[in-house]
Amino acid sequence: MEKEVDVLIVGSGLTGLLAAHALTKQNINIMIVEKKQTPSPLSKALAIHARTMETFDLLGIVDPFLEKGFKATRAHIHLGNKEPFTVPFSSLKSSFPYIFVLPQAETEEILARELPYKVERKTELISIKQHYNYVSCLLQGSETTSVKARYVLACDGAHSSVRRFLGVPFHGEKEGITFFLGDITVEGLKEEKRANLYVNERGIAFIVPISRNVTRVIVADFLKQNESHTRELSLDELKESVNRIIPISLSLHNPVWLSRFGTSHKQVPSYQQDHVFFVGDAAHVHNPAGGQGMNIGLQDAMNISWKLSFVLRGFSPPSLLRSYDEERRPIGKSVLQATSFLIKSVTSQNELFSSLRNTLAPKLIEKDFIATRVLERLSNIGFHYKKSQLSKKMQSRHLQTTGLKSGERIKDFTFYNHEGECRLYELLRTQTFISLFYLDSLQESDKVLIDHFHKALNVHYPKAVNPFVVLGKAPKLCSLPHLVDHHQTLRKNIHMSHKGVLLLRPDGYVAFHQKELNIQEVIHKLSYWLLSKKG
Repeated sequence: MEKEVDVLIVGSGLTGLLAAHALTKQNINIMIVEKKQTPSPLSKALAIHARTMETFDLLGIVDPFLEKGFKATRAHIHLGNKEPFTVPFSSLKSSFPYIFVLPQAETEEILARELPYKVERKTELISIKQHYNYVSCLLQGSETTSVKARYVLACDGAHSSVRRFLGVPFHGEKEGITFFLGDITVEGLKEEKRANLYVNERGIAFIVPISRNVTRVIVADFLKQNESHTRELSLDELKESVNRIIPISLSLHNPVWLSRFGTSHKQVPSYQQDHVFFVGDAAHVHNPAGGQGMNIGLQDAMNISWKLSFVLRGFSPPSLLRSYDEERRPIGKSVLQATSFLIKSVTSQNELFSSLRNTLAPKLIEKDFIATRVLERLSNIGFHYKKSQLSKKMQSRHLQTTGLKSGERIKDFTFYNHEGECRLYELLRTQTFISLFYLDSLQESDKVLIDHFHKALNVHYPKAVNPFVVLGKAPKLCSLPHLVDHHQTLRKNIHMSHKGVLLLRPDGYVAFHQKELNIQEVIHKLSYWLLSKKG
């Protein structure tokens, strides 16, 4: 059998499912295949960070998640024999100021249920070959299928078959640390609804509730570091290690999942090879410190998906796809470095270093600017694309230093229109570029400028840019469609000027920010992102 698709997605884990969502919203013809017969029932990754929740919101699928799961609003950290200190997440500048805890199996179930396409299971990639403007793939399922795809997304995990068939190296090394994991009933915790991290000379232990009766326990016992990762973990072994490391007596029973695992950090040299893109664990793996892996993988998927959809719909040039590697690989590298440093810090058995760590860490985290920096990186809202070549071309020397710049994430906030409240992220659900033209108040002369601006956008970039007029003060009578920024968010937080314009990408990052509208310059800057229909 033969098939032709725009995008073949290999792997139906979280990254593959999210990519499928983002692409199908734009009516892109996709095929998603998975060699496993059924989804894994195991909890696996639990932590859904703020930026991932924002991404679900941008795609209009956040509500089913909010109906489930557990919001971890703070973490207790116990270092050595010192009093524990608390790290609250409430300072996160996001509509989701917490770590949302939901087993990966349930996250995958929600994404699969909301997807209009059915995952083709028991279907394995057995060969792949790149051509000038397409990729040919051979799939083995109930029958052999030849697929011709414009692009392929390798979302098939750390042991990616796509990566293996194409001979793409996966550079990195093992970290030499053995962890025990248990999803289990835990009794005896004083703070049952909070995440707890214990770090001392005996090992490390991390405990977070998953549901009413199940708690995730991860330990690295310094007395058990020379054992094989492949050997099954018994309940008695987990109990022994937990009660050695944690200075309170806990009762562990009714295990749902017991496992031991090792960690490593690896990354492909490029996230793109011609018409194939590596996403999530197929592009990078690292240890579970901070629960980063799943989250940055989902951001990979969002980044490449909107760009693919724009190229396939004829809105953008294929050269836009090169920015995927340029934007996402440095973030992957920084997370690999940070998680490696963090795991070395908490597993260090050097007495001097441990003493300094236990003394300084609580004092440093009390500093607001340090706590904010740490939480922004942990939640992924602090990552940006300001250093990419596209973002650098968009920078304006006339912009205030405090103004939101190209490549930076924009937080969700509320406008008002004739129907009532209207959120920015709801406007972005159209998955187009959005233009926000800001005026403190509307003058009659402004209407001519607005008309010329909107006509220019429609002539050059029809359907690719959705323009909005935002007023700082509501007019008494106005037939012109507009939004009202009653809270002065654009002025106070984004630092927009009167007659300023902000162009937003479909993924909620700034394409560029212009202090005062210059129509010719806007059309020119958009030409780096979009294909002009005027020629």
